Amino acid sequence: MAFEYVKGDTLFHKFDPRVKLLLAATIIIMAVGFTDPIWLIIVFSFLIFLILYCKLRPGEIVSFLKNLSPLAAMYFIFNLLFPMIKFEETTTLFTFLGFVVTLEALVWAIGALIRFVTILVVIRIVLMLTPIRDIILSLVKFRLPPEFAIAMSIGLAYLPVLVDENRKIKEALMSKGWDYRFRNPIKRFRALFMQMLIPSILNSMRRTEDIALAITARGFGYNLRARTFLHEIKYTKKDYVASVILIIISALAIYIGWFTNLAEYTFTLTLLKSGVIQSIIQRIMELIPWI
Repeated sequence: MAFEYVKGDTLFHKFDPRVKLLLAATIIIMAVGFTDPIWLIIVFSFLIFLILYCKLRPGEIVSFLKNLSPLAAMYFIFNLLFPMIKFEETTTLFTFLGFVVTLEALVWAIGALIRFVTILVVIRIVLMLTPIRDIILSLVKFRLPPEFAIAMSIGLAYLPVLVDENRKIKEALMSKGWDYRFRNPIKRFRALFMQMLIPSILNSMRRTEDIALAITARGFGYNLRARTFLHEIKYTKKDYVASVILIIISALAIYIGWFTNLAEYTFTLTLLKSGVIQSIIQRIMELIPWI
């Protein structure tokens, strides 16, 4: 499996893998709890800082998101047309294929899209900052069943493999004259689903059988509780400090996201209706010639 660990000497590289998993959990908690696009953009900005600070390969992140763009587009359209919330008041923008698109639904869908991308990117970053052995060992240290730890780590590790396989399938099909770039979204989805997703699912099933045979041949199922590890991980002072900070941030995110309306989509909606965002955009556009 292509588990693309990127070596480095930064602070985040030196953290215990359990701290990195806790960081990912904190980001996911904020992404799930916040529905406002502005708050979610702030969370995503931290991931951009993390990518630059740890000297990861931004091109791989962009390529990763580009390959998942059809799924992200479908997710955005679904949330735009069928928002998972009832709005008290609506402002109609336009009608699309018989569906009424409102300003509230647009803000909600943008937030859902940023949330979706944030969760994918933070998982990708953790995979690039942590070797597979450390992720498995961390999950075991968290007192999770070894079977669950190996299953979860395989699932995370398979994500970049799945993206790479989809890219290869697409390139092979396009070399044979296949095209999916239809203006009609239904035809586009049908072409992607029939020609790409089905072969990808079949490849995944074959790979699953290979993985099962490999771990069985190595005696994985024998006396799991008594296993020892060649490489051990241990918390240091900086790991304890980072864990405390992340737990506090997670608690605040849960409180803000679940028990207050500070991070709800209505924050951006209020700014849009008041004209504040339009004023900021206009000011930025005025400054562009001077940059």
